Amino acid sequence: MAAEKIIVREVNSSDFYRITQHYSEFYDEIKEDASFGLDFPNKKPSLLDEMVVFVEDLKACAEGNAIGLIAENDGVVAGHCFVGRRRPKTPVSHRGGVYLSVKKEFRGKRVGTMLLKEMIQRCKGNFEILELEVFAGNQPARHLYEKFGFKTYGSRPNSVKRNGKYFDEELMYLRL
Repeated sequence: MAAEKIIVREVNSSDFYRITQHYSEFYDEIKEDASFGLDFPNKKPSLLDEMVVFVEDLKACAEGNAIGLIAENDGVVAGHCFVGRRRPKTPVSHRGGVYLSVKKEFRGKRVGTMLLKEMIQRCKGNFEILELEVFAGNQPARHLYEKFGFKTYGSRPNSVKRNGKYFDEELMYLRL
């Protein structure tokens, strides 16, 4: 699982099942650790619901309102990064929301770094500001974002509630 085997590329329609599987595996991590840093629905969406979201995301990419990348290792999705325009054709359309995930066995192997570096390059000229939310206790993710110049501009106390516990989120942005 060395970083040199990782390929970062744009998401395409043939990636649906692999990306769905990628996200499905995070539900087990959430069960084990309520502080796990992805803000997911309380239960796994149906395959049809996943397909609707995937098609909407592909459409947004085709229309220039989003960019989707995956990092893969020998056909396995190691990570996924998506930036979607906050609200197309409005005064906030210059802002893009960043969503990044890395599969457990690929964490600490520069996959997040590779995805974020490529994503920032592709966003230049398409977005002016990138924004994200990160669990306040997720130090590795916060460090990654700070390494690329993201700045904290606020927080949401008790933003996520899982298993009766509350978790704060830090709000971060990067001006491109």
